[in-house]
Amino acid sequence: LVAAPFPVTFIARENRGAAATLNQGIALAKGDFIQLLNSDDRLPAERIATMLPMLLESNADWGYARVSYMDTHGQPLDRLADARVAVLTAAQNATVMSSTLGLAMLRANSAISSGNLMFRKRLWETLGGFRDYRYNHDWDFCLRATLQCEPVLVPHPLYEYRIHDRNTITEAAGNPRMEHGKVMAAFVSLAQN
Repeated sequence: LVAAPFPVTFIARENRGAAATLNQGIALAKGDFIQLLNSDDRLPAERIATMLPMLLESNADWGYARVSYMDTHGQPLDRLADARVAVLTAAQNATVMSSTLGLAMLRANSAISSGNLMFRKRLWETLGGFRDYRYNHDWDFCLRATLQCEPVLVPHPLYEYRIHDRNTITEAAGNPRMEHGKVMAAFVSLAQN
């Protein structure tokens, strides 16, 4: 951290879950745009320099990029070699079948991960931050964000998502599905209002 080319604040505290951690960090951030990064994933060097101009040119408050996948050791994974990669790739590919990215988000979380999101801090404030979901806090955020504005999808793989046996979403088969139903029910209720 001493050699970082920008100011760094390190906060050590007990684990309160992803949503609370993200919200605390974003609340402390001073910039107009927020770029998240999950601890086991990577951002390519050109991500911010590519995404930020696209968001600004589109006057968009949020967006995400295509995703590439890697194994535990950081080696590339192909969709033909891993069933989870195939499912996630299909979720991103399905966006082209929807008339808007917002509608595609109803089908599945095509952003794949909270770390793949780049958004204006004011959007986060408008939405009231990330909600306390263990598995779907990112998808819930994206769904609520679509009610505010359409996202931008950068067609280049600018987020490297690590697939391993400890991914939170793989903890218990039924729990993410049950939470998925809660997220969708909350979104439908919000959209009706």
